[in-house]
Amino acid sequence: MDKTAKRQYLQFLITLGLAVYLADKWASGKLSYYINARFFPLTLFAVGALCLMAAAGWLHLAAKAAEKQVEHAPDKNILIFQAFGLTVTPVLLTLFLPKTILILGVYVLTALLGWLLLLRYFHNLPGRPAAEAPPRSALLILSLPLIIGLAAPEQPLSSASLDTRGISLNAPVSISQQSTDSLAVRQDDRTILDWVKLFNYESDPSAYIGEDVNVIGFVYHDPRLPQGEFMVSRFIITCCVADAFAVGMTVDWPQDVNFEDNTWINVQGTLDVMQIGSQTVPMVHAASIQPVSAPEQPYLYP
Repeated sequence: MDKTAKRQYLQFLITLGLAVYLADKWASGKLSYYINARFFPLTLFAVGALCLMAAAGWLHLAAKAAEKQVEHAPDKNILIFQAFGLTVTPVLLTLFLPKTILILGVYVLTALLGWLLLLRYFHNLPGRPAAEAPPRSALLILSLPLIIGLAAPEQPLSSASLDTRGISLNAPVSISQQSTDSLAVRQDDRTILDWVKLFNYESDPSAYIGEDVNVIGFVYHDPRLPQGEFMVSRFIITCCVADAFAVGMTVDWPQDVNFEDNTWINVQGTLDVMQIGSQTVPMVHAASIQPVSAPEQPYLYP
């Protein structure tokens, strides 16, 4: 197989790999670790576009092989290389990827394209002229998202990120013009973000003192708080994880039970207010704190 064909085949594999990677993240629910759910349709569109690009690349390789078949005897190296790819691809998909409808659909597309390639070989179908080999630098750039995605751990942001980002006390004021919708949410159903929004939009948040609070978040020991108090926090995503920021509620928990940072807890108690600097923030006088598993969707959306 010449240099051009090898690079074109590598380009096909990278493009198909990106499609399978994004499809796997969507099907497993882990796409929400990276972007806001409202952008999921764009991701699915990208998966379809990448599949089409991979299909076009595969058909171009098939046309080139068919053209060579007409002029010369069959290239055994090409046949072996393609047969190996057709054999390994379904094995890898079966062993390492969840068996969802979307993933199986990608596999079926790959298999159909593979059989189409073999049919071109056997029937000597004419093809298009060969294109130049893609530059190695272009292949490297194309493969970088796939390499980083496979190498990076699949986990949401944790309290460790707060060492550089910190807890935001007033960011919700500027991220949503519909934040007053939180006032219509029942107090037992309010999330940390709902309570923080309420405090930022209400002229007199003290009117809510004594209301019941039931929230889930992770522990963060803010250095601005005294002994016996900590933050129960959640990360907020407006677009993607790059613009994520954390909001939190102070928890008053004088009992001699120390929860480590990043421990997910369910806090139940009554609402109070306190000052951190010049900002009035919600505080929970905790009556009960129970460690819980991290929610399937760890982020909140404004």
